[in-house]
Amino acid sequence: MEMLIIQIDDDGFPVDTLLLDVEFDKEGKPILEPGLVPSHKPEEIFHKPRYDKTLCIWVEGASKEEIDAIREHNKPQPSEIDRLKARLETAEMALISLMDFL
Repeated sequence: MEMLIIQIDDDGFPVDTLLLDVEFDKEGKPILEPGLVPSHKPEEIFHKPRYDKTLCIWVEGASKEEIDAIREHNKPQPSEIDRLKARLETAEMALISLMDFL
C-alpha cells in the first residue's frame, strides 16, 4: 500500500517527504527502515513538527519563543484604509483641540 512517509534527521525533524509502497506488521504498523516514519495526521498542526522516537509520535518541535515569533510575523497588518482612517481621526482630534484653544 502506498503511504506518505517522512525521512527524519537524528533530532526527529523532517528532511524529506516520500511516497512509498509500505508493508505492515501483524499489528497494522508500517514496516519502515530507520530514519523513516509515517506522516503526521492532517488534523495535527505543528509550527515545526518533530518526531519523538521514544513516544513514536509527532510533537511540536518549536520553542515557545519560536512560536511567538511566528505568530507575531503572521499577525494581520492594518490595511491602507485602516491606516488612513487612523490618521484622519488623529487629525480631526488635533483640529478639535485647536478649535477649543482658540
